[in-house]
Amino acid sequence: MSLLGSLDIGKRAMMNQTQSLKITGENISNVNTPGYSRKRIEVKSSIYTEQRELNFLESRRIRDKFIDKGIRNESQNLGNWEIKSRLYGQIERIFLEPSENGINNLLGEFWNSWEDLANNPENMTTRAVVIQRGISLAQSINRIDSALKDIRKTANDYIDDRLELINQKASQIANYNAKIQSIEASGQEASNLRDKRDIFLDELSKLINISTIERDNGTIAVFIGGRAIVEDNIFNPIKANNISSGGMVVTNLVWADDFSKVEINNGEIAGLIQTRDETIPNLIEKFDQLSQTLINSVNKIHNAGFGLDGVSGRDFFSGTGASDIKVNDDATTGIVGHPERIAASQNGEVGNNQIALNIAKLSDVRVTLDGTIIDSSDSINISKFYSETVNSFGTDVKLSNMMLESVQMIVSDLEERKESVSGVSLDEEMTELIRLQKAYESATKYMSVIDEMLDTLMRIGG
Repeated sequence: MSLLGSLDIGKRAMMNQTQSLKITGENISNVNTPGYSRKRIEVKSSIYTEQRELNFLESRRIRDKFIDKGIRNESQNLGNWEIKSRLYGQIERIFLEPSENGINNLLGEFWNSWEDLANNPENMTTRAVVIQRGISLAQSINRIDSALKDIRKTANDYIDDRLELINQKASQIANYNAKIQSIEASGQEASNLRDKRDIFLDELSKLINISTIERDNGTIAVFIGGRAIVEDNIFNPIKANNISSGGMVVTNLVWADDFSKVEINNGEIAGLIQTRDETIPNLIEKFDQLSQTLINSVNKIHNAGFGLDGVSGRDFFSGTGASDIKVNDDATTGIVGHPERIAASQNGEVGNNQIALNIAKLSDVRVTLDGTIIDSSDSINISKFYSETVNSFGTDVKLSNMMLESVQMIVSDLEERKESVSGVSLDEEMTELIRLQKAYESATKYMSVIDEMLDTLMRIGG
């Protein structure tokens, strides 16, 4: 090998170390950059000429595609359980259980007030307490019904927000696909652009169920329910289709080009839809059943009794369900403001207390929706029905929290594995920096030796 060829070897060694030092410096400067993947110099290709091997180098980001796929799959579960846990927590708090203002306690106080009235059916103060306990119970049911509907509307608003985010992120992925394809057509890896695209993919996976395929040209195809929302640089948007459901206008997701339904089974969107369309409507239905049964059972007994004024046939409650249940405040037949109209007597005698006793006993019997006292499959005990409803939902809350904690652990483990592969370690990079510096110094010394040899040969030749 000629000395001039040796100079070329030294020159390429110095250039390679310089390029590697540049990449190591880039790694160090991006140690706190979210989504950044550390890079290393790799041999892109090799050619042989004049009995020498020439290596062409390029920087490559270090990623594990299997870990990335695992994170995106679990992020869908994470988004689903996170949003459920958040909304379930809001729902649980509106019950105020256990507390003095919870319906469980208010129901107990309501039944007890009738028992107190039975003990002293002529006492006006006791009668006023019955009215006040009924008002407190009805208002609490109204509050819960209104709060449930507010949370349902909030869930629907969240869906609108997430829909906008889904389209934004998918559009950005399509834009990055175009840029990456253009750059990588020349043979270089668009590492930084790929990192930014991966951030959008990770964020999108938390919002909705996606699957991805990387094409040979470097682009990523993104699918939702088997249909592409991104293919190459083409973005297929999703839009809202508003329909009436359960007394409110709700947002359903459809493909913009043909209005076909978007198949959603995971991610935040799935959790929001399930909470909006199943969980909350089920609770509203149960509170309506509770309210209707309470209204009809109390009124059925109360109508048969007489007030202190000797009049019968009055309703104690008015309304048709949880949204409008209240103590009867009609100007002619109302109970509110007229404790003497409360029916405690069964036969019209002032001292009779049978109606008050019968209403108090509703706490221990099963009644149907129309207020008939009967032990059957379609009858409920009002107090137990409420407790069972709240306890059943409490079980759902615990399950969602357990699932969230479990998924968080899985995602955290995957993130740690990703960090160990792609993350920047200052200790490792500083060690690499020292190694490259020494290699560069060795190359310069090699060049110096070759230079001295050439000087010697020149002097001999002179």
